[in-house]
Amino acid sequence: MQYRPFDLRLLTKETHDSCEFFLHQHHKSLEFPIETVTQNDRVDSDEKRLSDIFTKNFVSPICYTTKIKDCLIGPRPEGISRYWPIFFGENYAYNFLNNLSKEAYVKQRVFGWEQDDVIEFDESSVEPLEFSGPCVWLYTFYNIDHLLRESLPSLVALEQIGLDFKNLKFIVPNLNGTSIFEMLVAFGIPAKNIVQVERQWMKFSEVYIPSFFSFGHLHTPSSFYPATGERVKKAARDAKVNTKRPKRIFVSRERAGMRRLINERYVQADFVKRGFDVIDPGSMSKLEQANYFSEAEVVVGQHGMGIANAIYAKPGCKIVEIMHTNLNRVSYFRTAQHLGGQHGVYYVEPMDLKYAQPGDKFGDVALDRTEFLTFLDKFL
Repeated sequence: MQYRPFDLRLLTKETHDSCEFFLHQHHKSLEFPIETVTQNDRVDSDEKRLSDIFTKNFVSPICYTTKIKDCLIGPRPEGISRYWPIFFGENYAYNFLNNLSKEAYVKQRVFGWEQDDVIEFDESSVEPLEFSGPCVWLYTFYNIDHLLRESLPSLVALEQIGLDFKNLKFIVPNLNGTSIFEMLVAFGIPAKNIVQVERQWMKFSEVYIPSFFSFGHLHTPSSFYPATGERVKKAARDAKVNTKRPKRIFVSRERAGMRRLINERYVQADFVKRGFDVIDPGSMSKLEQANYFSEAEVVVGQHGMGIANAIYAKPGCKIVEIMHTNLNRVSYFRTAQHLGGQHGVYYVEPMDLKYAQPGDKFGDVALDRTEFLTFLDKFL
C-alpha cells in the first residue's frame, strides 16, 4: 500500500479522520538577555567562530499531542538513534521521519521510498504487538539531556490537558538499569500501566503521540523544558528522595569511557578549595540527581550528560562548561537562558586520538589550570 506524508502540524488548521489534535503551545520567538563568556586555551584558535552558535534569540517549536486511531508504529532504523514510521489511514507522519531514516529503511528493506515522498509498505510483512484502549507512545531516551528535553515534557503537557495517567497504558522502550522507570512512577504513572517494548512493530486502536521527540525541542526548547525540571523536582520530593544539595557543583567525568579530562584529579583540589562538591551523577538515580542539583548556584564541568542536571538548579544558576573545540554544542547555554543565569565556555583543543580510549571519536583534553581557574573565578 502507498502512504503519503502528512505533517501533523497542519492539524492546527485542518482535520484528519484518524486524528484528534491537542495544541499545547505555538512556536515562539524567545529572546534572553544573557550572553556566553568564552575563552580558548590556544590564542591561535578562532574563538569567535566557535561562539557564533550561542545566539540570544531562537524560535521554539510548536508543541502538540496527536491522538491517532488505528495507528501502526515501527521501530527506529538500525544504526540511527531516532525516527520512526507512523502509519494511519493512507498517510504516514511526516514529522517523525527524515530523509536519512527513509534511506536507512529502504536499505534495510523495510519499505520503499518513491516519488513525491510516497512510502510503499506492506503491513502484512510485519507482526505487530496489538494494544487496545487508550495508550501513550512515550519514547524515553536513555541520555538524560534528551530525556529532559524530548521525553518527559510530554508528561507535563499531558497533565495540562487533563489526562488521568491511571487510565492510560504507557508504551516505552526497555528501561532496565536506567532508573527511568522510577521517574515515570514518581510522575504518577502506575507501574502496571508501563509496558516496555523494544524494537517491535506496534498496532494501536488509539494512541497519544506527543511531538517533543519528533524534532526541534532539543536545541530550541520551549518553556516546557524548565517546567519539566520543576516537575521532576516535585516528583523527587513526593518520593521523599534524600540527598545532599550543595550550592556549588563540579561534575566529574573521571570514570567516563570517553572525552576525559586527563588532569581532572589535580583540578578537583582547586574546586574543593572554592567550595565545590565533586560529583559523578552516574553514581545516583535520576531522581537523586534532581534533588542533588536543586539548590545549585554554580555548575561546572565538561560538556556532557552530567551538566544536563543543571536544569534542576536555582534560578540564576551559573553554568561553566569545559568544551572540546571539536564538540561545540549550544545545549547548556539554552539551559542557562531558561534559568536566567550566566554561561561560560572554556574551549580546549583535544589531544590526538591515538591517546584516546577505544571508540572515542573526540579525544581527551588537559586543562591549563592557571588560565582556567582565572576564567572560572570570574563567575564566583
